Amino acid sequence: MATAALTLGIVGLFAWIVPFFGFPISIIGIILAVIALIAKKHKTRATVGITLCVIGLILNTVITVVGVAAIGILGILSEILPEIYGPVY
Repeated sequence: MATAALTLGIVGLFAWIVPFFGFPISIIGIILAVIALIAKKHKTRATVGITLCVIGLILNTVITVVGVAAIGILGILSEILPEIYGPVY
């Protein structure tokens, strides 16, 4: 379990580029790391795994928020710019 959590943590650090894949990978890694910590097997691997998964989850959240904000800003600009500069033909 701890090795799987560590592996998912490493993969999760690269999967933040596509949040659709990054969120489930990080969450599953956190769950496996917690199970490994409760079972008291390979505590170091489980701790590193949970740390990497949490970092990946934070990166996924930041990228998602930035993406949603960027889409919102583009929507606002598409409404404001024609009013300022006139219609575009």
